[in-house]
Amino acid sequence: MNHVVITGELIERSALRYTPAAVAVLDLKLLHSETVDQAGVTRLIKFEIPIVAMGDLALMWQSVTLGQVLNVEGFLAAARQNSPRLVLHAQQIGVSSNV
Repeated sequence: MNHVVITGELIERSALRYTPAAVAVLDLKLLHSETVDQAGVTRLIKFEIPIVAMGDLALMWQSVTLGQVLNVEGFLAAARQNSPRLVLHAQQIGVSSNV
């Protein structure tokens, strides 16, 4: 199953664009940071993850403020055909209550 749920700070938001089929597309980037315990050791996990929202979801979030903490749920897919780079395709986005 390819299902991802992540919370992070919005650090980049592109201008809304459209595919040749007139589907709205919004590219975002989140900064995720947390500490986790792994094998008895506390570890800081910090990374940026690219997000793509399409259709109505892109239209709803095109004016989201940088610095906002968001919850994103979706699936991972290649950025482009035959690309090793992964992008999180958002299916749901919400404002996080955890700050």
